[in-house]
Amino acid sequence: MSNLAWQVGRFLFPSLQNATPRALIYDNLLFIKSFQKGFVLIHGALISSVEFGGILISGFSDIGKTTTSQILARKGFVILDDDTIALDKNGFCIGRRRVKRIRPRILYLLERGPTSCHELSKDEALRKLFSICVENYLYSRKIFHHYAHLNDCIDIQSIYDTWKAYIKNLVNTIPCYTIRAKEPHKFADIITEMSYRVG
Repeated sequence: MSNLAWQVGRFLFPSLQNATPRALIYDNLLFIKSFQKGFVLIHGALISSVEFGGILISGFSDIGKTTTSQILARKGFVILDDDTIALDKNGFCIGRRRVKRIRPRILYLLERGPTSCHELSKDEALRKLFSICVENYLYSRKIFHHYAHLNDCIDIQSIYDTWKAYIKNLVNTIPCYTIRAKEPHKFADIITEMSYRVG
């Protein structure tokens, strides 16, 4: 980002003075530009392997997605991204770390709790994944809301509906599971075991 964009961002949004404004401005621009290019954003990690194909891992912030991905990378998986995934209307995902278009074969939603794994209905998977994404991208995006307020070309309801439709299309085409554990290495163990079972 140019120094000018940084200064303009600080001037327009003084509440960001003490935050990490460059990252916040970048995240908001990424959200808007991705939507304009036909993508919605998924808060999660995208990993793949020759043997199992693409695996999408999501969960609320600080649940352990990055650590789980790093553990799985030591087991032979490739990390395509560990934070923000671009999803198109056909269910294909693109990670920022390694730009590769891939269709996930399975979705895991990580939660804290006693160790368990169970398959979700399509409605449950949609509700859970959408709530994770909305919490991460819409509720925390002050710049996006200011921008939408000042520009009639941004229709928040349209973005919301499109986002939900894309996620619905994704979860309707792949098996979706909730994994509960107290530590990331348990998440990784269950994902490895399930990949052999499902794949």
